[in-house]
Amino acid sequence: MKKKRYIILSLLLFFRFLLSHISDFVFDDTQIPEFYLTFEQENYLELLWQNYQAGENEYIPATFEFNGDIYPNVGVRYKGNASCFNQPNQKKPFKIKFNEYNENQEFYGLTKLSLSNQYMDPSFLREKILYDIFNKYLISSRANFIKLYTNDNCLGIYTNVEQVNKKFLRRNFESNDNGNLFKGEELSTLEWLGSNQENYYPYYDLKTNEEENDWSDLIYFIDILDNIPIYDFQESIENVFHIHNWIFFFALNNLFVNLDSYVGKCHNYYVYHRTDSDKFIHIPWDLNLSFGTFGGGVYTNSVSLSIFYKGPMPGIRPLAERFFEIEEYEDLYLMIYQYVMEEELDPDVIYPRIEELADLIRSDVYADTLKLYSNEEFENSLVDDIDNIYGLESFIEQRRTSIEMQFEGLEIPTRIDNIFINEFLANNDLILADEFGEYDDWLEIYNTNEETIDLSGMFLSDNPTYPDKWKFPENTEINAGDFLIVWLDNDPEQGDLHTNFKMNEDGEFIGLYHQDGVLALDSLSFGNQLSDISFGRYPDGSDFWQFMPEPTPGTYNTQGNDPPELSNFQQVPLTPTSSENVNVTIQATDDNYIYLVTLYYSNGGDFFPIYMLDNGLYNDGSVGDGIYGCFIPQQSPGTIISYYIEAEDNQEMITGYPGNDVLIEYEVDYIRPSLYINEFLAINRTTNQDPQGSYADWLEIYNAGANAIDIGGLYITDDLTDYSQWYKIPETHPDSTTIPPGDFLLLWADDDEEDGILHLNFNLNGDGEQIGLFAYYGTTPIDTLSYDMQTADISYGRNTDGSPNWEYFTEPTPGFSNSGLESPENIIIYYDNGSIFLEWDEVTGATFYTVYSSSTPDGIFSLEQTGIEETSWEDRDTVNMKKFYIVTAGY
Repeated sequence: MKKKRYIILSLLLFFRFLLSHISDFVFDDTQIPEFYLTFEQENYLELLWQNYQAGENEYIPATFEFNGDIYPNVGVRYKGNASCFNQPNQKKPFKIKFNEYNENQEFYGLTKLSLSNQYMDPSFLREKILYDIFNKYLISSRANFIKLYTNDNCLGIYTNVEQVNKKFLRRNFESNDNGNLFKGEELSTLEWLGSNQENYYPYYDLKTNEEENDWSDLIYFIDILDNIPIYDFQESIENVFHIHNWIFFFALNNLFVNLDSYVGKCHNYYVYHRTDSDKFIHIPWDLNLSFGTFGGGVYTNSVSLSIFYKGPMPGIRPLAERFFEIEEYEDLYLMIYQYVMEEELDPDVIYPRIEELADLIRSDVYADTLKLYSNEEFENSLVDDIDNIYGLESFIEQRRTSIEMQFEGLEIPTRIDNIFINEFLANNDLILADEFGEYDDWLEIYNTNEETIDLSGMFLSDNPTYPDKWKFPENTEINAGDFLIVWLDNDPEQGDLHTNFKMNEDGEFIGLYHQDGVLALDSLSFGNQLSDISFGRYPDGSDFWQFMPEPTPGTYNTQGNDPPELSNFQQVPLTPTSSENVNVTIQATDDNYIYLVTLYYSNGGDFFPIYMLDNGLYNDGSVGDGIYGCFIPQQSPGTIISYYIEAEDNQEMITGYPGNDVLIEYEVDYIRPSLYINEFLAINRTTNQDPQGSYADWLEIYNAGANAIDIGGLYITDDLTDYSQWYKIPETHPDSTTIPPGDFLLLWADDDEEDGILHLNFNLNGDGEQIGLFAYYGTTPIDTLSYDMQTADISYGRNTDGSPNWEYFTEPTPGFSNSGLESPENIIIYYDNGSIFLEWDEVTGATFYTVYSSSTPDGIFSLEQTGIEETSWEDRDTVNMKKFYIVTAGY
């Protein structure tokens, strides 16, 4: 198959190079991946060093290889301070930027890699261990070990640390990734420097929204932090900063004596202005000098660091100092500190992890000829001190002893436990009204303790990444064995127990959090909720949840009843003729017993009931096996049948199928259109972009018929049996969903319906799954297939178009024929008298030519004209003066 040619009006010809890779485990810490960098410049080491000394973070180009996949023109530079400057050989720390020269190039969804060289760490493990611990509690980078080669020279083991950038923000905050991200450079003390943002430029680096360059949010945060009087400080700081997240970090950071941070040189951190909470959150960075290494280590006895250490110079670190002025925060800090010491510095927990990681890297450490320490020092450092560097076990033992001594005489608050989310109603129509007569969502909290508990300062949230979303007000007490009702109504102005969020009756997350705003006391994820039927524990405080047709807000739960469950639905045949009855079967189960299963169907008017029976006479298996069946009688040709099923148990709980007011449909004597799933790409890294510029998965629909077909109203899915996931293609834009005869239409499988009607509600799974195009919900397949594991940027399609023969295409053909279409040679483009003209050489045997155009070389190409019998074409639409063209020959 010939490569297609792309032509731009400036007469520049573009060729596209396809890259491929297969691994999804960039941060997999069960193995050690190998990264290869190849530089064309023979003096690349000199260039890297010159750029580093210049201090302008300039990259040089290289080729990156991983698992046989090639990434040309990545940017490479040295990074770090002492870890780079004081490293005497080639094993410098690296930054690799995949989109430095090609803005669309990514590496498994990442644009940067940050590779640390374990400077001052003979154990190689400090950074990895502490990042893992931070990630248990806080939003933080992932880390693993890799082996790095430059121009085939092995530089040894590196720690691969996830870069904090837009990709990191999207992973952790989903769609809330558009805020300002600032990095604290050296002496970024968060001290007030006035309202002029230029005063802050030497100390902070804005990493997002650089063009807007609006620092007002950071300045406002610093103003609050530094200048608000202490009597207003707590309320003010909690409105602009996730202070509880910070206090938890501060305790962990002190526990592991990580002084190369805000409390040391006032750097190595980020603050991000979240768009969901409208607050800044602290994000840690650069942990290689933890475990007491920074500042002299053994020589300075850093293992005995005070648990209240705020920095070497009092008065210039407000974020480390001011929270200690609030008694509640200091108590909280001590409670957190005691907890993390017992959990993370427990020898029975951390020693086996050290041994596990050491076993993973040992052979590669031994083979590392550029490491600063010997193999013997590597082994010893896992236990004993090496010069001024603490051994890991030595540090842990001494640090625990020091902390236990410091705890003596301190009053550390007791952590509250045995408080439960006991019952909630997320679809309250008539059960319980609040003090304003409003039927809002409510949640019941149960105290199983033998004493009254003060919930003040605890939190409720519907988002696990935002645990401190709503704070219980002062003096919120709950007596022993008693219950408390909280209104989840997104109306906090109505009173102390009215939250700033609502529950979602379709299902979501709910969590009750300790005063630390990080650890959950109780949490659950729940599914679809029914009107006026609560969901609660029975017995109270137990692990068993049930639906409760008779809710019990504020009192003990009674034994409730789960609604029936319906599964294993089948219709035979899926495309019935007018001479066939339609057999429907479904399995119904219940925690008590099923009273009745009924199918309701309509042929265009009212719905008629048909009782479904479990008697073995309706292809429903054996008598009493829980499978119910019936027959829908024969219908006239062209009749559209709609139906649904309801199961009722002995306590009048009813479950509908398929639910959500959706009906199963089929058309009698349906004539299948000539539509085919013709090609798809389940792992799109670099092949083609959607209109939003993303490399999304896609599938191509081919119209093999003689007439145009509008696919609006059809259903498409990646699961042939889970009808709840089926996507109905909108019928509102036939100009976008109509496929001309012999033409193709791309659908983007990116789980991002907001991007347009051709964007589906699912992603394609590169490990293999199903794809189906259906005429009616739950029935009437037009085309379906199952596929196995796929390879990045290699599509799977029919050859020829619409045929039963499938093959892999190393050069995918999205929106074009899979059948080896050729592009003419010597295509000429010119502009004359208000039109664009294309001319090309004749292709032997071609009977016609087709022209497509796009505004970008990697975007969607739309049909301009087909059936062209000449070897030239005129485009009179010159409003868009930047166009790319493809010309194909047809036979």
